[in-house]
Amino acid sequence: MGLNRQNPCIFKVFWIYPYYNIRIVNGQPQDVSVPLGAIGATKALSVGASSPDGGALTYQWYSCNADGSNAATIIGGTLPSFSIQIDVIDTCYYYVVVTNTLGDSMASTTSRIAAVTVMPAATLKSANTSIQAKVGGKQQLNITYTGTGTLTYVSSNTPVCTVSATGLITALKAGNSVITISAPDAPSITVMVMVTN
Repeated sequence: MGLNRQNPCIFKVFWIYPYYNIRIVNGQPQDVSVPLGAIGATKALSVGASSPDGGALTYQWYSCNADGSNAATIIGGTLPSFSIQIDVIDTCYYYVVVTNTLGDSMASTTSRIAAVTVMPAATLKSANTSIQAKVGGKQQLNITYTGTGTLTYVSSNTPVCTVSATGLITALKAGNSVITISAPDAPSITVMVMVTN
């Protein structure tokens, strides 16, 4: 499936694999789901490993099918981390082989297969780009949000109007204000508020 996948997580390693006098300590990659975000961005996929016996660790990352078949070596994936480019909504699968070499002895261990699911990016929309209100009146912003984060609302001119944590506008005096609505996983949007007497 290539390297068109996003995964901001850091995979830590904590199991022990003995082979003669060699031990590999590492940890299993976990399945993750990530919003697509910015097209063309890159994120690091990494693993943390250590060798208590002082052996030299080497790494090789692979992409594969869900069952581990059709494994393909990731070119350049020979370090604890590598960058994955994001431009496709899909699920792909990765695993890493960590090899510990000490003298003439060598041991390798293969991680579990981790599913990395890239989901559609969240969207944030307002039913109106501008609204009018009378001094002393209240209006509820009509916002549609497909993400899972918490929205924040900020008024650029609080003497003119304020906005609550749920998007309720209170008009205080004549003038204009811009309400900025932000989400952790979608581009911010704005709504112009025009208050009249």
